[in-house]
Amino acid sequence: MQPPVERASRRKRRLTRNNMGWASLALNPVSAEFVEYCRQVADSGPVLDIGAGFGVATLAALGAGAHVIANDLDASHLDEILVRARKLFSEQDLMRLTRRV
Repeated sequence: MQPPVERASRRKRRLTRNNMGWASLALNPVSAEFVEYCRQVADSGPVLDIGAGFGVATLAALGAGAHVIANDLDASHLDEILVRARKLFSEQDLMRLTRRV
């Protein structure tokens, strides 16, 4: 399950919980390239999503079969990623998700 690629960077974004910036709520072109890379290297080892925010790229990469290490400054973002992932993926798939502050 892959979110649609966002075309305009100012659409569909949300202030981060720590008020340090904006997080995209849709997959942007750079994130889409990251997800495609993840699909190609899914069996090679983990990939790192730095500044994972609300998990748009993290969840798409997980859906592409990658083992994803989601990293963010705010632990509540990582908690939200886990909540969203549990709604989308099986427990077996969730074993490929690691969260780090």
